[in-house]
Amino acid sequence: MKKETIIAIFFGGLLGLTVAFFMISKSKEASLQKTKVVTNEAKVTPTIILLDNQLQNLEISQPEDGLIVNKKNITITGKATKDFLIVIQSPIKDIVFKNTKGSFNVDFPLALGENNIKILAFSDNTQLPFQEKDLKIYYLDEQ
Repeated sequence: MKKETIIAIFFGGLLGLTVAFFMISKSKEASLQKTKVVTNEAKVTPTIILLDNQLQNLEISQPEDGLIVNKKNITITGKATKDFLIVIQSPIKDIVFKNTKGSFNVDFPLALGENNIKILAFSDNTQLPFQEKDLKIYYLDEQ
């Protein structure tokens, strides 16, 4: 090979590397301009102001957890915040109602054996967490 050919190949490779470096750096700058920076500096946490007498925890007064009965139905009695949505779930029946009085009293059917009953209270305000209670009631036949 001639001396001129080697010099041309060297400068051609050098020019190619320079162009490639320039293209890569410009594409990174363009992608950084398109992305938005997320920081914790402007984090705003919503505050909920409630009076203590407005919010009541879900309480189940009857029946007690682990109760053994010989009847097909039980009465679930409890208290929750007024206008909360109450959901009572078990494998055999689901009951949904709005708690208009602040307390509730519901007849609920039982299956033979162990009954896992879940009681949930939901608010219209999505920022308030739902409340949950679990009961295990055992229905055993007298035989």
